[in-house]
Amino acid sequence: MGMLTHWSVLTVPEVLVLSSILAALFGLINNEKVKRILQMISTTAAAAFALYVNIGLVAGWKSLPKMADLKPFTVKLTENITLNWQYYWITGTFAILVMGVLMFVLAYALETFKDDENTTPFYVLTPLLAAAIYMTLASVNLIALFFSWELMSFVALLMLLYYDRTKEGGPWLYAFWSGIGAMSMLAGIFLMYLASDGKTTFGMFELMQTVPIYTIKHPYLTLAAVLLIGVPFMIKASVPPFHTWAPRTYGSTHPSVAAFFSAAYSKVGIFAMLMWLYIFVGTVMSGKWVTTLGANFRSIPTAFFILAALLAFGSVFTSLLAFAQKDAMYLLAYSSMGQLMYMVMALVIGIGITVGYQKDMNIAMTVYTLGFFGAIYHAYAHGVFEMAAYMALGAVYKRSGGETEFNKLGAYAHRMPVTFFMGFLAMLSTVSIPMMWGFASKYLIYQAALYGRFFVLSAMALIAGTASFLYAFRYIHGIWWGQPTKGYDFMHSVREVSAWGIIIALVVIGLTVLGGAMPGQVLNFITGNSLNQMVMQSAMAGGPLLIDKAIYMVNGFSIVHFGYLAILFTVGILVALLVYTLAGGSRKVNLDDFYNSSEPYRPEWQVQLIGAFYGPIERVIEPYFKISIERVYNWFGDIFGWFASYIESWNTGDTRDYAWALAGLVILLMVLWVF
Repeated sequence: MGMLTHWSVLTVPEVLVLSSILAALFGLINNEKVKRILQMISTTAAAAFALYVNIGLVAGWKSLPKMADLKPFTVKLTENITLNWQYYWITGTFAILVMGVLMFVLAYALETFKDDENTTPFYVLTPLLAAAIYMTLASVNLIALFFSWELMSFVALLMLLYYDRTKEGGPWLYAFWSGIGAMSMLAGIFLMYLASDGKTTFGMFELMQTVPIYTIKHPYLTLAAVLLIGVPFMIKASVPPFHTWAPRTYGSTHPSVAAFFSAAYSKVGIFAMLMWLYIFVGTVMSGKWVTTLGANFRSIPTAFFILAALLAFGSVFTSLLAFAQKDAMYLLAYSSMGQLMYMVMALVIGIGITVGYQKDMNIAMTVYTLGFFGAIYHAYAHGVFEMAAYMALGAVYKRSGGETEFNKLGAYAHRMPVTFFMGFLAMLSTVSIPMMWGFASKYLIYQAALYGRFFVLSAMALIAGTASFLYAFRYIHGIWWGQPTKGYDFMHSVREVSAWGIIIALVVIGLTVLGGAMPGQVLNFITGNSLNQMVMQSAMAGGPLLIDKAIYMVNGFSIVHFGYLAILFTVGILVALLVYTLAGGSRKVNLDDFYNSSEPYRPEWQVQLIGAFYGPIERVIEPYFKISIERVYNWFGDIFGWFASYIESWNTGDTRDYAWALAGLVILLMVLWVF
């Protein structure tokens, strides 16, 4: 405790960097097995320490200092501009998720990397990426956020480049969009400086208060600045139309890398969107924008409704694209995009309704509470079940020789029952089956839309949820059920993960169920006293929704204790197992009977069930898949390529041509300077 009080916001990143250095040193060991174990222990221990510290800080454990006792880190650039990193509640809330996913992914990597794959870059770069994420979450002003954001993006690019599994250009697509985001944020920061007449310090919380003033004085400049600053956040959160990089990036890398990217790294985009929306709302509700972008539409500003509708439509479209994928990595990538859109939509609804015209502020507070905390809760839920789905796939990836395409997988449930159960529950949580974490989190988001009377958005979210059943079943059938594609002799050689992997899988399975069985207690832990205070405000005078200690009370219609349901569910499973075991009609069958139902094997079965699983549906909706914003980007790319070729044609070797080109450039710059 004595030394702990002297720690700063840099302590956790320093520990993670130290573990990365140790992993690099252990990489020099010749014995591959010993090297991997030591790398795993050093990095997992650091992640576990980071998780422990953040849980303790958020929960207020007496053995740890208070958040205010952690010293901030400041770098002074000019008299008015400094780089500030400081630990606050929202930092810890997202850091718990990131460090938890980091710990499980690092620990389980022993089960996902093939013997011929080098684990050193993974164990070195993943803690570094987590450290950069932590600094991003602790950034207090835009300048500090920019530096942390770019460091984070650079480390992520290194990981993607090294583990570029398919060589389809995923890392370079990520680099391109990261570059677009970096230039956009820089331009936004510069414009914000101009809009403030050089008086801003770029503090995040300061901008939430001062942006309305800047908007009144410089409406166009401030709006452009805020929108440009938000572009990199939208890219990271896969907000349409900035989402096109994610499928190829997630789908082309290693399953363990994709697990951390999808379950943890993507949540930086949710964190940034949360902070940005509070700045954006100050812009659209000030100055001349009040009557246009800020005009009340369905109880929220028009700009917010448009963004929410775009996200709802995007979640439907990505869910449809997910079940049409032939590769499990790409399926999970599209699934992750849809879940991120859920979260941002909940934030948009929740934050937007607080400034819209309201007849009943009690309902507005309820929608805000449900949207805000529903998004955070779903971020946790998605972090767990998406991580579990990728981890299960990673275990199969190793044992199948690096396969992730459905037509090269199948029937692994029989050989890997524990791993299958982890992946199976992950999909149940994805499709919001009751008692799963995904059900509890999506329930809050649906309730936010319904209580706000956003019925169209609710319907689109439900359609996306229904479509998720299609791709979830494809994941389950294509990998775990169905016919084996590698022959029965090979399948007999497949073994379950080690005892270490089984322990990790069981813990992840427990978390998947725990979040759905006791949502109130998990929510109270995540949000602390702030949730209770806000819910009590919204529940005054018989408010429509109260969340407290795992009890849902909806208009007095029902009171359901999810803890009791968990016990009932467990007892029901035990009874079902007992009946199955003792039933007189049951019999054991050999492997051939299990897969072929005692019928002769026919090749067309495999083609239909694995290669063209949803063939009839795909043929109906295939024309709509051709509608893609990526085609617009490619069109702009073609124009840019033509322009570059045209400029290149000026290279004639004649100095007079160069002189005329230089003169034209000078004239163009003078015109731009005047206007």
